[in-house]
Amino acid sequence: MEMSSAIYSERRFTDQYLPNELVKRGMASMQDPRTAGGGGTTSALHLHVEDYLYAVDGMDVWRAIESWVRKILRPLVPLGHRGGRRRRAAGVVGRRSPVWPRRPPT
Repeated sequence: MEMSSAIYSERRFTDQYLPNELVKRGMASMQDPRTAGGGGTTSALHLHVEDYLYAVDGMDVWRAIESWVRKILRPLVPLGHRGGRRRRAAGVVGRRSPVWPRRPPT
């Protein structure tokens, strides 16, 4: 456990996300998200070489997974961790969301 802790103490897994990895390799750059169109953080990625090995297919998979995760987590993320006006207006706040099952009384 100590050895793995020492090995991974300096590692940042966010640096290994596919979009960040492509930017680090110089094969892509990030555009202003407001002008890139679409949604999500990866829509602002611009590939310099459109047929870079696995980049296009990899980003398609990345976006599909990102979209799926956002859909799953949207009702589960507590109000304080994102905007919240819509959820507050709908009467859905954090763990009191109708998605969470009721806990039986003890």
